[in-house]
Amino acid sequence: MPKLPSRYLDTLAMFEDSGGERLRYAATGFFCRYFTGGAEGRTLLFLVTSGRAVSGDLGKTLLICGRRRGFRRTSYLADGRNRIAPGDWLVDSERDVALLPLDPERLKEDAIRCETFDLRGGALEGSQLRRHGVGEGDDVLVLGFTPERLRFRPVTMVRRGIIARIQDFYGRRSPTFLVDATTFAGNTGSPVVIRPGRGRGGQPLTHPRPHLIGLVSDSLPNPEGPVRRTDDGLTMLVQVHTGLVRIVPVDAILRLVRMAAGGGSP
Repeated sequence: MPKLPSRYLDTLAMFEDSGGERLRYAATGFFCRYFTGGAEGRTLLFLVTSGRAVSGDLGKTLLICGRRRGFRRTSYLADGRNRIAPGDWLVDSERDVALLPLDPERLKEDAIRCETFDLRGGALEGSQLRRHGVGEGDDVLVLGFTPERLRFRPVTMVRRGIIARIQDFYGRRSPTFLVDATTFAGNTGSPVVIRPGRGRGGQPLTHPRPHLIGLVSDSLPNPEGPVRRTDDGLTMLVQVHTGLVRIVPVDAILRLVRMAAGGGSP
């Protein structure tokens, strides 16, 4: 798989929970744009994340954005009542998607580094994935931030995974599909990207473009529960990770975006 262009790392924003003794990397968000279409169409800007990422006390959660130059960052309260958001979060809890309408002029004024996924040209819905022949075993990339370490704030990263199960989604038996990838709690809301190997007609693509296909919802729990281990008289409970991650498809993101563009509600 070709390397992902570095600009895609600038699509990310980080949620930090400030409710405890120190800041904690809580979730990931990413910037998207959407053109409404028509002669008087508008380009709308959103921050997208998982619905569960904004289900807590957002008054104690910070939204961390990078700046255009250097390594400095700007933080905002994540409750939507800040200078970059003209309104509140729109949440579809059933499909686990949330989006925040943004003011592009405010982002420009604050010099926020804000690359975007184009939801009309740079994203693939389920029907398009199927036409491209995407299936089990195809490579995907998960964008997010590194695990936090003491005194070191997380930085952007890319992890590789593979599609583990998507036929249930194609057959409308599941609203999500599964990816085998290494993730952790802070990757909730991370964008998932694919470079389709074939075009709509099945022909091989020489230079496939990266496309957004969904976001990280949660990890699939191990049905066996924690494993009990005893060592030198001490008992430990070890939670074995399945390695499987639920992915909310772009279809759910677009549904909420179109409702926001039309003034509706989920």
